[in-house]
Amino acid sequence: MNIKYLLLVLSPLVAFMLTACSTAIKDADVGESPATEERQVESVTYIYDHNSTGIYWTAYKHSAKVAVQGIMDSIVVNGAEDSESILELLTNTSFTVYSSSVNSKDPLRDEKIRKFFFGNMSNGDAISGEIMSVLGDESDGDGTLNLKINDLEREVPFVYEVEGETVNIRCTLDFNNWSCTRSLAELHKACDEKHTGEDGKSIFWPTIDVLIETTLKVKVSS
Repeated sequence: MNIKYLLLVLSPLVAFMLTACSTAIKDADVGESPATEERQVESVTYIYDHNSTGIYWTAYKHSAKVAVQGIMDSIVVNGAEDSESILELLTNTSFTVYSSSVNSKDPLRDEKIRKFFFGNMSNGDAISGEIMSVLGDESDGDGTLNLKINDLEREVPFVYEVEGETVNIRCTLDFNNWSCTRSLAELHKACDEKHTGEDGKSIFWPTIDVLIETTLKVKVSS
């Protein structure tokens, strides 16, 4: 048989087989490629819960600095907007604490605090404040409060800790910074017997430690 004739006959057949094989390989590759997985990213939103919020205070008496503890039962909070960041939620939050709600679980002492301490302040019915800045992360840090007491505004440093969804803010107030000399003196006089320790000295410290505690609600969405 003529070789040229044979090649002429076989060439189309070989070309067809090569093309078919290539197509089959491509189809197989497509079939074996893994499907693209869609990943859903969850977002967390923190929501202020007023019912979980408390303001606790610790005052001190005697030379040994004996603690007297209490809570403020009436608080109004504004500006705590839902946020994906705890720091953003806290920043610019404002609050008002009503002095009539002071509660040390001693009605007689509470009445003296209202009358002789807050009663000798200018606009002593309430203490107002605002969180001016928060520096840190979602676990701990510090910041600055602006507090209005006795009609005077002062900045107060604080530290905070986050445990789960619970935020604890701690600060120390020195009432001398708000010119509360008269309030301190009148309350000390009214409670002189209670402020006298075993050493016979009557001492009422002008500073208190404050704890603001709130537990945030968490909304998870995707």
